[in-house]
Amino acid sequence: MTFLSRRDLLRYSGAGAASLTAGRTLFAAAPAAASPAAVSSAGGASSSAGAVLAHLRPTTAAQKALMAHLDDTHTTFDDGTVEVLLWDGDEARLDAVGMDYELVPASSDAASVRPAGLRPQPGETDGEYRLGSAVYEAELKALAEEHRPSGRVRLLEMPTKSLLGRTVYGLEIATDVANDDGRPVVMHDGMHHCREWPAGEMPMMWAHELLENYGSDPVITSIVDNARTIILPLVNPDGFDRTVEAAALTGQTSDNNLINGFPQALLGKGDMWRKNVRALSNEGPLEPTGPIVGGSPVGASQPDAYGIDLNRNYPFHWGDESGSSSVPESQTYRGTQPFSEPETHNVRDLALAHLPITHITHHTSGQQMLIPWGREPREIRSPDWPHMSRIAREMRDGYTHEGTFYDGNGYDPIQAFNLYPTSGTSRDYGHAATRTIIYTFEHGTEFHGPYASTIPAMYEQNRGAFIRHSLAALEPGVQARITGEGPAGGTVEVYKAFQTPTNLQLSGTPVISVGGLPTVQDPTGDALRPTLVDEELRRTVRIGDDGTFDLRVPPSSRPYLLNEKQLDDFEVGDTEPYTVTVRDADGVVQYESLVTIERGFHAEIGPDVPSVVLTGVIDTSPTPGVWPVPAPD
Repeated sequence: MTFLSRRDLLRYSGAGAASLTAGRTLFAAAPAAASPAAVSSAGGASSSAGAVLAHLRPTTAAQKALMAHLDDTHTTFDDGTVEVLLWDGDEARLDAVGMDYELVPASSDAASVRPAGLRPQPGETDGEYRLGSAVYEAELKALAEEHRPSGRVRLLEMPTKSLLGRTVYGLEIATDVANDDGRPVVMHDGMHHCREWPAGEMPMMWAHELLENYGSDPVITSIVDNARTIILPLVNPDGFDRTVEAAALTGQTSDNNLINGFPQALLGKGDMWRKNVRALSNEGPLEPTGPIVGGSPVGASQPDAYGIDLNRNYPFHWGDESGSSSVPESQTYRGTQPFSEPETHNVRDLALAHLPITHITHHTSGQQMLIPWGREPREIRSPDWPHMSRIAREMRDGYTHEGTFYDGNGYDPIQAFNLYPTSGTSRDYGHAATRTIIYTFEHGTEFHGPYASTIPAMYEQNRGAFIRHSLAALEPGVQARITGEGPAGGTVEVYKAFQTPTNLQLSGTPVISVGGLPTVQDPTGDALRPTLVDEELRRTVRIGDDGTFDLRVPPSSRPYLLNEKQLDDFEVGDTEPYTVTVRDADGVVQYESLVTIERGFHAEIGPDVPSVVLTGVIDTSPTPGVWPVPAPD
């Protein structure tokens, strides 16, 4: 079975950012080695079949605003040229704002050869992608069963089924995994965007590495012994199955013929489909906290599927037109409200229940590591920027751990906004809600290249970065530590109720309030109203047989409260406490303490410590490499 990649069908090698031409020009296919000049001079007839790769250079405000509605491949050039996939109607949108663009001919290079001399990689298949959600499910269950006697893995069954009723599975990997202790949590998720097949392969292969190389590799053994790793390789199973079915049935990336006026490429046909499979025929009533309920699941071929970009469906800054789209046909359509989709609920629930200290959300393509924030201009940084940028640079360049040097992946670490504005992403939400040090990894140079020539080398390239990312969660200066005593066999709960703000909405814009609605005035005098999404984080761990607990979590105060005046009721420098509750084995509360804690600090609590504040001096305008040194542990 042959699966054609974005490079196979849409790209030519070596074309770079060719000179742009105004209006629509479609070029004939050029040889792989064709130069930009040669391509620019090639003529050809137009075609309406499927998505077309294009290079464009937005300059005006209207052109830059349109970028949020286009299907960006994450490839940019030094002269400001951006690479996008154009779907039905996009060329007319470009013409309407006077955008200069160049349509790129297809490549003829479809070779799929495993690099010579590359050693076998953990979890590497016999040369084909894990094709379908059923394959992922079977493999996750098999791994859990195979390694169950070791006590180092358990199967995670997500509480919310996908739109088409599929159960989403993951793994938790740690020594004595059933003992829910307070070790730091590391999280990996993949395939929010279902065409990005390597984004599922990478976390799956990392799971194989942790389970199969425990005991034989000292650094892997240390990670499994000292951290708890959460793996959720397939966030969007319905969409993934659709892309696999399309590739198998059509042997091409897209089919843009019309059915009842709907272009199939936009409605789920083709392995370039990006979103989930939300359809008009399975929409139900809105719930205040999502997801949309009711309706009836329908088959994968429903003609009215428009889909929602799951990576624009999270609440932080949801609704910003500069970073997502309100148009259902758009590849960045954010949905009718934050958390409207069941798939985003699963990622949220994992994060709020486990409080990961570090997290990678895997995507393709561009060979970049994107750091929060995605909506804010580059001069506004999280107070965690020094940590996040330092760790990212080491993941890129390599580092030495206990006398062994680990290669970096060479990916470019940048603040996500500098690539292009985004809003409602899992990356920014994860950092905003739980203060997790989180990165978007944009793997490779195409959405899903041939397996043999892509995946084994990609994993080898990233192995050192994955190790560095896990080791970062073990750093005392990155953790917040809470220790104390309690009844053996009892529990300790870390809890916080909070509200995540969406983007400010113009008054009169329909919003669904699940909290208060402070009113803010913009410079034009218009009233703006953010939606505040009510949320709760809650991690519960067991007290040891010796009557002690040692809990490693992110800091208690959300980052944007510290360096940005978001709403009238939040002031710069605001802090927030965790409520830490100690219970006995019968659930009876023994004592409670309010703990306000920053990175690098250690709070010791007990019955006579009703509150503790350990925040130090927080830099509200951080620059790379500058960070107040916390008090010694």
